[in-house]
Amino acid sequence: MTNDSSRPRRYVLQLAGTITAGMLAGCTGFLPFSSSNQSVIEDVNYQGEQAVVHLKDGSNADTIEFRNPNDKLRDSASIGQKSDITFYLLKDPNTPLSPGEYTLVAVNTEGDESETISTHQLELTSSFSIEEVRPVKERMQSDFTTNPPKTDGTVEVSIQNTGTLPAKITYIGIPDGVPDPDDPPSAQGPAAYQTVQGNHRLPTLLPVDEQLAFESVATPLGYYQPAGQPTDQSAIGEPEQGASWEQIKETQCNGQQHPATVVVVPEQGSTQRLSVTFKYGGETVRGQSFATDYECTNVTVTNMETATNTTTDQ
Repeated sequence: MTNDSSRPRRYVLQLAGTITAGMLAGCTGFLPFSSSNQSVIEDVNYQGEQAVVHLKDGSNADTIEFRNPNDKLRDSASIGQKSDITFYLLKDPNTPLSPGEYTLVAVNTEGDESETISTHQLELTSSFSIEEVRPVKERMQSDFTTNPPKTDGTVEVSIQNTGTLPAKITYIGIPDGVPDPDDPPSAQGPAAYQTVQGNHRLPTLLPVDEQLAFESVATPLGYYQPAGQPTDQSAIGEPEQGASWEQIKETQCNGQQHPATVVVVPEQGSTQRLSVTFKYGGETVRGQSFATDYECTNVTVTNMETATNTTTDQ
């Protein structure tokens, strides 16, 4: 017969550790992980404003928990007979979750005891890209004719969500300053752009894996200066001070090229700045008789460079 007193000290320590772990599990009713750590989640797809969790067949888990980066429970859903579980990626209807590493926890509960079957990490990111900048033809109001030719006074900016979180776009504009644009002017605040579909003003949500086109409410590709007033901010070239309309008509919209920077600011993540060149051609169309107000009938965009990112203060 073996003498217990002769057993190695390591054995005693291991036995004590096992007893302690069992006592803790019995007190809390929660086991950190099951012995099998069986994978319950097949994969996760991000669609619009949701994360769609696809489950494997044959799991004994009954609940999926959605936990914040600090491990605090954010949401949970019973599995039942479901093959998919959906969680929203929003704090409220207008605010995305903060980027970070979230966790999906598959749990099996029996009575007062819960067992973790498996965990799945979600790296939620907020990012987007400026895909296209193009002039938009519209008929400007004119004091001189009821049927003026269409001009390229407004601009459309298309933005693609490239992250796994909805992106909240708060500002789009073409401020002065190339290559380093000035801070967005208050005169071109959030209402300066709206979605082409639905006419939703900024700020607005850009769903995951979607592209939205935003059109300027004003005419950043046109020139407007009320009589006797300081020069207006504009991407288009300024005529000479005091120039007559005949002089403006002869000197503008004849191929001038003007560099500009398109700026897109999200609520969280990085601001993007895209350098472009606007080339003004076609006919010079006058709008109002009391102001230096004109647009060109043919504006093109060239030299679209890769957008640069700068961190947005949170």
